[in-house]
Amino acid sequence: YDRRAVAEAVSRGHNYGVRLKTCHLVVDVDPRNMPEGRDTFAELCDATGLNPNDFPCVETGGGGVHVYMAKPDALAAFDALDAYPGVEFKSLGRQVVAAGSLHPDTLRHYEMAGNGVEMWELPPAPPKLLELIVRPAPSLARMRPAETLMDADALQEMLDAMDPSDFATN
Repeated sequence: YDRRAVAEAVSRGHNYGVRLKTCHLVVDVDPRNMPEGRDTFAELCDATGLNPNDFPCVETGGGGVHVYMAKPDALAAFDALDAYPGVEFKSLGRQVVAAGSLHPDTLRHYEMAGNGVEMWELPPAPPKLLELIVRPAPSLARMRPAETLMDADALQEMLDAMDPSDFATN
């Protein structure tokens, strides 16, 4: 992003986001989505050795935190784990609201946590965290049986019957 354009947008009251690349991993913590009486982020930290003070963090306007770290490009991560409600894992194709933005409900700004860790060179994610969130590559064993898959001719016949300009019914 162009820093001047972002600064100008923020000065006019606009929010902006960070579009994540394959090398990025953001642990997005939202306490509002945690079960009452549980701090699932603390549980995740205990289970994986994650210390948020070792990473750049943005305190969200909604009371959560975004913890930024690096991951291997080839590692695909689950978006969430059932064991840790209120915690999401964001990477390629996802985005997070950036520091300086304003939360629409609380009207609080997203702010750098001030733990002294800069965004410029993201530290690598803890190996135990990566092991926990790695999404296994698809395998043929998990795919549907071949007889339930549509062959190219059947797909072509189905698509030929559809009007691509009729968005209401297609």
